Amino acid sequence: MIKLFLKEIFLMGLNRGLLITFLGGSLFILFFNLWGRTLVMMKHNRYAEVAKEMIQSGDWVVPRFNGEIYLHKPPFLFWLIALPSNIFGSVTPFLARLPSAFFAWIGGIVVYLWGRKIWGGERYGLISAGVLISSHLYFWQGRIARTDMVFSVLVLLSLYFFYLRYHEDTPDSPSPPPSPVKRLCRNSVHGSRASPRTDYDMLKINHLAVRPEPFDSPFVLSLSKDERFAQDRHVEGRMTNYDTVSKGRGRHRNYLLTGLSFLSMGLAGITKGPVGLLLPLSVMTLFLLVKRELRLLIRRDFLSGYFVMTFVLGAWLVPFLSHVGWDQALEVWQETKILTRQEPFYFYGYRIWIDFAPWSLFLPSLFIYYWRKERNQDEKFLILWFFGLFFFLTLFPFRASKYLLPVFPALALLMGGFWKNRSTTLFWVLFLCAITVWHGYEFKLVQGNENRSRGILIEKELRPFRRDIFFAYRMDIDILGKINFYGDTVIPQVNRIKDLKREIGGEKEILIITPQRVIEDLIQEGFHITPVKIIEHKDTSFILGKIQ
Repeated sequence: MIKLFLKEIFLMGLNRGLLITFLGGSLFILFFNLWGRTLVMMKHNRYAEVAKEMIQSGDWVVPRFNGEIYLHKPPFLFWLIALPSNIFGSVTPFLARLPSAFFAWIGGIVVYLWGRKIWGGERYGLISAGVLISSHLYFWQGRIARTDMVFSVLVLLSLYFFYLRYHEDTPDSPSPPPSPVKRLCRNSVHGSRASPRTDYDMLKINHLAVRPEPFDSPFVLSLSKDERFAQDRHVEGRMTNYDTVSKGRGRHRNYLLTGLSFLSMGLAGITKGPVGLLLPLSVMTLFLLVKRELRLLIRRDFLSGYFVMTFVLGAWLVPFLSHVGWDQALEVWQETKILTRQEPFYFYGYRIWIDFAPWSLFLPSLFIYYWRKERNQDEKFLILWFFGLFFFLTLFPFRASKYLLPVFPALALLMGGFWKNRSTTLFWVLFLCAITVWHGYEFKLVQGNENRSRGILIEKELRPFRRDIFFAYRMDIDILGKINFYGDTVIPQVNRIKDLKREIGGEKEILIITPQRVIEDLIQEGFHITPVKIIEHKDTSFILGKIQ
């Protein structure tokens, strides 16, 4: 598949340079200085530490954080971090952020191809992708080691393949005016008078006629019905039985596209849980409900898609439950606080202006534009995608700005259509300004790396004592995660007195690191603690003590 995709890049005629420029430019924007910052922000190193412990323990089925089973998120992101880290020997800030940056790049490519298809031009695909990768939330989520970017792009891929699958059954659906290449394909097929042909038109038509591509080529899957019709019929000037060939190929395409859609959905499920299934399925169902085509959900290819999705989910769940057992899994799940962010119901109403900046400046004009115009099928799908997920997330009682990320591709694609009759000068000015500001702010963050990281400073103080028997008592799990991550070891966390007594056992003496405020609790329980070092950072003090 990758080989075919790369081959198509070099067969796009005069647009080859534009596509290569986009691929290289977006890669540079999203990956530049990705290694600059340490994992200093709260919880940004948590998933990196889980991946590190996965490598150290050799257990790739049961995720652990600070030595304890970790069920805040399923393991797909941990695997993505651990795989390259295992090859290079350690988990680094760059390798921890690599999955987010890579998926952000993939998301930009998909939006580019999608925008090119529905708006009928390379320029508008480029604008759609540019809006996406330069928006505030998308840019920053692509540069931190968290699940949200990977999850959002998997949702995007699921909806993209569903969109391609749906158009297999609706070749005559309303669409924007065809491009010159599409008109030439249609004219050559139906025998009508052709419009004047440019060099690029002739190159593409000749390629389709003389060198037909496999039906599952990524480039062919993105073509319109008419372009594929031309490819099937104009093979070195000979006519083929289009009805027979097209029917077989169309059926295989349906299964392929539906399988890819549900594969992406399943991967989203093992990235962030059931919401990975709920979001794309809700958009698909809402669209098919509006189109009165819900029967599509029980077609054979969709039934096979449900099997693919279930297989992906079971590939992790079954081994996990066989390792830890139902009882322990349920106990850990009940103790895990996953959803804690409660914001007012109007939270997303103002956050979108910040998170979609600078393009949120055009949201009023965008909504007015699509309200007044006669909307085609593609535009209706994007509008349902955006408003359906936006209202769903608004009604959900737990809210955070990063939860909005799956709606951004829909907004970016709508923005590409909005810009069709407008000058691109303003777009390029805003795009370059946004990228400059985001990278400039990150450069400022790099300068304060160590001053902002409590975990790094504490880990440096603990290095001389690493060979002793060590426990952490009631430490903040993210501070302890940073200590473990940068110390390349695991200091177990103990939160209850009885567990600490059990861990001490028959040991003559052990070391513990604990916040100073809880020392009195240990003394009242009869522990004799000799302070070894007091570590102060800002408004918090930690005591490294020896229990005898």
